[in-house]
Amino acid sequence: MWAVALRSVLCCETEGARANVARVARWGKHYHSAWRDRAHDQRLDQWLRVTAAAYGGHRANGHALFERGELARITSTLNLTTGELTPNRNLSRHIAQAVDLGFLVKRSNSRCLIVPGHAVDGGLGDREEECPVHRLWSDTA
Repeated sequence: MWAVALRSVLCCETEGARANVARVARWGKHYHSAWRDRAHDQRLDQWLRVTAAAYGGHRANGHALFERGELARITSTLNLTTGELTPNRNLSRHIAQAVDLGFLVKRSNSRCLIVPGHAVDGGLGDREEECPVHRLWSDTA
């Protein structure tokens, strides 16, 4: 009943009020565990599984760190006949797709996926925490 009342109130807003509401940045928190579960879901496109891994493990600075080969294993596919896990061999392409679609930042790579700052807030650590992967890259560049 309350949902119907709420829907009718929202539908009856004036266009001006609706435009003002659209400008307000709304947000909610998400659970890392739910995103990590989605990263393992073979029904999803690989770029979305990569995105889910990032959203399921990012720290307060937006960086989600992975050990060498870990992300390929997380997004691996299971052969239902043999039971064999096949690592994601097109990981760079799937990361690039997630970047192109705006879910990840361009500097993302298989060792560190970066969630856009406008998309999330919070996580463990400090917003200003230095990323060991990207620090390493900038030190050698």
